[in-house]
Amino acid sequence: MDGESNLTAQKRGVSALERVLAKYEDESVVIGGHGNLMTLILNHYDDRFDFDFWNGKLTMPDIYEARFDGRGMVEIERLYSSPE
Repeated sequence: MDGESNLTAQKRGVSALERVLAKYEDESVVIGGHGNLMTLILNHYDDRFDFDFWNGKLTMPDIYEARFDGRGMVEIERLYSSPE
C-alpha cells in the first residue's frame, strides 16, 4: 500500500512548522490543518499527543494555541472543542 507513514508526515509537518517559527519569530501566526497531522506535529514536542489523544480526545473542529520559545513548545492550551 502506497502512502506516507506517520513518521514521514511528522517530519514533514515539524519541518514546515519550524520554517514558519523561524520566519515569523516573535509574531503570532495561525496554522490550520487536519487532526492527524496536527497530532503528529504536537507529539514531536509533547508525548501526551499520542494515538490515544487522536483516537479519543481530539474533536472536529479543535483549536489549540501553542506557544514556542525558539524551536521548543513551552505551552499549549485547548481554546475550543466541538460540543459532544
